[in-house]
Amino acid sequence: MIFIFLLISLAFGEASDIKKLVERFEKHEKVQAKYNPLGIKKSDFGDVFDKEEIMEELSRFDETEVMNERADQWKCGLEEGWEERINSWYKYAAENQTDHILWNGYLSTLLKNADFDKERCINALRAFDDDLHGDDWINGALNPAKIMCSSWGYKGGELNQPQNFLKKYSTSEYANFAAKTTQCYFAKRYDKSGNLLYSGEYAHEASFGALEAMRNIIALGAEDYMNCSSECTEKGIELGLNATSDEVSNCPSTNCGLRLSTGKLGLCYPAQCTPIEILLARKNIRDAKFDEIFMTNQGNYHENMFFDKEETPWVNRASEVAWIKMAAGITRIVKYVEPIYRVPKGTMIASAVVFCSYAAFLLVVSFFPASKFRALKAFHVPTNYLSMVDISRPAKAIRCIDGIRVMSIWWVLMGHILTQLFSLEENLSEVSLRLRENSFMRSLVNALPSVDSFFLMGGLLMAYLGTEKTIKASKRPLGFVIAFSFNIINRWMRLVPVILLGIWLQVAILPLFGQGLGQITSNIMGAACLADNMFSKTIFFVMAFYDEGAACLGHVWYLGCEFWYAAIFPLNAALYGVHKALGVTFTVLLSIGSISWCWYQSIIHNTTPYQQLRLPPVVEQDMANDTYMRPWARYDAYGVGILFGWLILAERKGNGFKNFVKNNKIVGYMVVIALWFLSLFLLYFTIFGFSGWCFLVDFENLWDKRIDLYYESLDPTSSIKWDYITGCSSTNDSSAAWNALHRAVWAFALGLLIFLCDSGFGFTINSFLSFTGWNIFAKTSFAFYIVHYSMIVVQQQSEQTMIIVDEYWITCTFIHLMTLTTAIAALIYISFELPMAKLWGIVFGFLQGLTAPRQQTKTGAEKKEELSEDLEKHDDDNVSSEVDEELEMSMQKVEKK
Repeated sequence: MIFIFLLISLAFGEASDIKKLVERFEKHEKVQAKYNPLGIKKSDFGDVFDKEEIMEELSRFDETEVMNERADQWKCGLEEGWEERINSWYKYAAENQTDHILWNGYLSTLLKNADFDKERCINALRAFDDDLHGDDWINGALNPAKIMCSSWGYKGGELNQPQNFLKKYSTSEYANFAAKTTQCYFAKRYDKSGNLLYSGEYAHEASFGALEAMRNIIALGAEDYMNCSSECTEKGIELGLNATSDEVSNCPSTNCGLRLSTGKLGLCYPAQCTPIEILLARKNIRDAKFDEIFMTNQGNYHENMFFDKEETPWVNRASEVAWIKMAAGITRIVKYVEPIYRVPKGTMIASAVVFCSYAAFLLVVSFFPASKFRALKAFHVPTNYLSMVDISRPAKAIRCIDGIRVMSIWWVLMGHILTQLFSLEENLSEVSLRLRENSFMRSLVNALPSVDSFFLMGGLLMAYLGTEKTIKASKRPLGFVIAFSFNIINRWMRLVPVILLGIWLQVAILPLFGQGLGQITSNIMGAACLADNMFSKTIFFVMAFYDEGAACLGHVWYLGCEFWYAAIFPLNAALYGVHKALGVTFTVLLSIGSISWCWYQSIIHNTTPYQQLRLPPVVEQDMANDTYMRPWARYDAYGVGILFGWLILAERKGNGFKNFVKNNKIVGYMVVIALWFLSLFLLYFTIFGFSGWCFLVDFENLWDKRIDLYYESLDPTSSIKWDYITGCSSTNDSSAAWNALHRAVWAFALGLLIFLCDSGFGFTINSFLSFTGWNIFAKTSFAFYIVHYSMIVVQQQSEQTMIIVDEYWITCTFIHLMTLTTAIAALIYISFELPMAKLWGIVFGFLQGLTAPRQQTKTGAEKKEELSEDLEKHDDDNVSSEVDEELEMSMQKVEKK
């Protein structure tokens, strides 16, 4: 219900209505708490819900007081007759091996790996059950079975429920002996001979169906639910929908508080048993129901319903899942595997061999002085380190971009911390309400323009550093074709090595870290690289052209756009060389096309505005209509960057703006002040102003229309919500205009800031952004970008408890993740990214020499100037690594001649 109330509070909260929303939420939670399994009674369910099959499930909750006195035994205890059920199931499985879904096709995988071992499991469960009902102390140590049972709470909420075993033995020295998931794994039980009887393994149970629906309806209030549900049906029929259609059926769960499932965190059972055996031990399942039991696997992008895919050695396995369809619904037990088993042995061995071999190679090369051989010197770590910490910049560099780049990547990190750890936030309702009124939180949720900052910088640097060379090459048709091809190849070779390293970390390394609540996240992310050819789609930057989107290293969708923008840039530059107006017109037309696409999609889907936290935008889920990751939807910011790059290039040559201000000081500085005001206002308005005071919603009346709004999302032609919106973008047309233009507006404002700083009118802002120390962070920004999401996932899957999120938690988490990610990015930069870039620089220079037309011998000054331009091009590249060391060496040779 928390997630539903999060959506409700996001959709219908306002400053004047926050108190009412909080009271409603708290009332619901208090009522919900009364119906937890430790306190529920059969009498709590009225006659209207008195179905015999459901009541049979509830019968074991009658003796409430007894249950509370022995809460741990109730939570982990085994159902009477468990051993007989397990034996019967094995007999059934042997007799129906060719027909049952579990065995047909799974035999080679499950049994070959000895996942099923009846005697091993029964012996472990027998010892576990005996200990659970035994003394608190065994051989002078706390009872491992009771530690396992108390290792986590129920439903992720009550960590220390009544008579929790670990809480019972807390002392003044260990007052905070809180339940943690890792305590499950640490619990082990040995016999007198030292043989392992059982060890803990974390799991959770989820129930779906009528029983969970009844619990939640009662908690919400049966009358309120019935009225809301009736309204759902009536409105659906009015719109011509069938009463049993999916649209009508989903309405109560979306708007009336109905939840059909309940996740039960806190299961810790012997690792010697499979999920099916645990299911049989926990549930009184009749023999006739054995054919309803089946098993799946988690770890793939989608839950693997076919274990035969496990034959592929690269498929990670994070957990096993047992399912059973029962009278009250479906019960599902997820049993996590230990980290060491999450990565296939072949993958681990290959990774260890390659990593150790490469590390040994670097150590040997770095032990001796830098080699005279250029290819070998590229791997000299001390030299690469000196290159990384060198804060000098060439005269042509746009210095303020370093600071903007670092601020932007940190902004991205903070936004991803909040969104990725969303599932572990215990105070979701509070967070959703604080987002509207707290500027700090608002800046994180409205952080989407941070990506447009990178698009802007990419286009600006490409135009500023690459235009003149492309124009020179375009004087010959063959030269243009070669330059165009080299531009694509060079870009690809500069990006792919680090991306491949990021994929390797995600597939083979990250699953080995963390045994907390989110411990399967990295497996799901890693296995996504193996589904639907996502690996090849990612490394060739075509993922954004497919409906699946960017599943493998999902955050690199940005490169799937930027790569192609850079690839077609020679066309922009060639037309600019023919006539500046042609280049500008071509770039503007491409940007208008991107803006038009976003406007059209917003219009036809009746989308509420972006960059506001009051009403969730109706986002089209079909990737074919996506306006976020598609290359044709994001070119506007890149195009604005190209235009500013040409503007700065012209200003560097002619100093037109500087001379204007110098010759007309009063008017000139008034213009400078006006441009600064325009830039800062647009930057502020995009993040804070639009959502803070410009876009207004009448929530008090809108709440009563929530059912209408639900059906409105199914009918884009409906306009109900616009009747309750005032201020900016209060109509479909004006909302579409904002949705289409806000990225270009942000890019224009930031581009204007960069132009003013580079022109000498940046004042204190330019001094801060041009701080030479930012240069070190900027050099490692690409590696930082690739691995930052992985570091967040490590944090997520290591969390032992639910998180209370506020500004201080976000700040502290950001500081430690920023520090850790920066250190890892720096290590990657000096040991892998820069060596690969230098190596490719040697090959690329050789290829260019083969294809270059014969020319007269250049003077030393000409060679130095050309090499200097190459240095600046690589040094200011927006997302890829630098080869400045190799180019500096070449410049030194020129100077000696």
